[in-house]
Amino acid sequence: MSKIKEHIIKLSDKIGQRTATSRQEGLAADYIFNFLGSLNLNPEMAKFSSFPDQTIIWLILFCLFLISGLAYIREPYAGFLISIAALISFAAENSGNPIISKIMKRGFSQNVIASIKGRRERKDVVLLANYDSPRPKIIFESRAKKHFSLIFRLLLFSLVMVTLLYGLSALLVFRRVYWLYKPLHWTSFIFLAYILFTAIITAADLIRKNQSPGANNNASGVAVLMELASYFSKKQPENLNLTFLFTGAKECSSAGIINFIQKNRAELEDKMYINITGVGTGRIAFTSAEGNIFKYECSQELQDIAYQASKSIGFDELGPAKYQGPNTDCMIALSSNLKGISIMGLDDNCPANIFSIKDSVTNINHEVLLRSFSLIKEMIILLDDQVPLEQKDLIISAKEEQA
Repeated sequence: MSKIKEHIIKLSDKIGQRTATSRQEGLAADYIFNFLGSLNLNPEMAKFSSFPDQTIIWLILFCLFLISGLAYIREPYAGFLISIAALISFAAENSGNPIISKIMKRGFSQNVIASIKGRRERKDVVLLANYDSPRPKIIFESRAKKHFSLIFRLLLFSLVMVTLLYGLSALLVFRRVYWLYKPLHWTSFIFLAYILFTAIITAADLIRKNQSPGANNNASGVAVLMELASYFSKKQPENLNLTFLFTGAKECSSAGIINFIQKNRAELEDKMYINITGVGTGRIAFTSAEGNIFKYECSQELQDIAYQASKSIGFDELGPAKYQGPNTDCMIALSSNLKGISIMGLDDNCPANIFSIKDSVTNINHEVLLRSFSLIKEMIILLDDQVPLEQKDLIISAKEEQA
């Protein structure tokens, strides 16, 4: 347990805010790489290109909608085309298929990967945690945090309504039905006002020089994953191949996990993904579904295993999370038709202190960390102890022959 604390102090206090492609993110990757090397796990550093700051991407998209409003005044067709391009880009950035992030000037991030082969290699499990951390966000430092899901849906509704109104107006102009044009025009301003407000808040996030140490988000998940790597390096699983995946640039359109999936797509179909995030404080829970625009169901098998593991360690409070926060790396795996689940600590249906200057090691609850480590360790042990399907078939065949 002391090692978990040491890892969090190193990542959050000594290295500090670890934004995508930054020097601090690189230092965190080196620290993880060296630790895994000390366990003789032969880690790999997989580099990839990434945009430095997702906040800039959001601001660009909101500004595109505002530009579409100005274009719409003079030319409805142009306003509609700009708004639909911005809406598609917004949906893509939120669902694991980024467009703007890919074409913008970028730096380099990296995933740190290590693996432990099971003696029989029956199943594959990927344990993952992102080690980068975001800049603070005003919405998450206020009471509005508990309403993040509602705020996001109102924003999405506004973006969709602006696009629909502009499309309808363009059709009316084409049909020369001018009497409806002005009412639609004024209605669109209601939704544009909400988009403008969101753009101002986003710009304020960029201007502020405050930093978030990223202790809970996500040094806590990384520290637990490092300790799991240490534990299973000494106690090799029987039936499991374990991959320890530390993703970079998660806070920029989940670039790390997307890069991992793209590079290893042919080998990923039968793997299970257990994402560890924000486990330094709050009520430990597992996700049953994830995604802000589209909802993706988490693996029922992994949910059952999480529940069984909680009972095995006497952790009766564990249950499925009504998660209402930003997208996780697990959501990207789920959207790629892979089996996954997230283990996280919740406060107001969202990990505590994320995107906040308060996200320091002083606000980490070490009892919660210990519970998280014990839970995930027990999940791996239960998965390892399960009788493989091939073995079950042999048992059934033997019984049939005896009969």
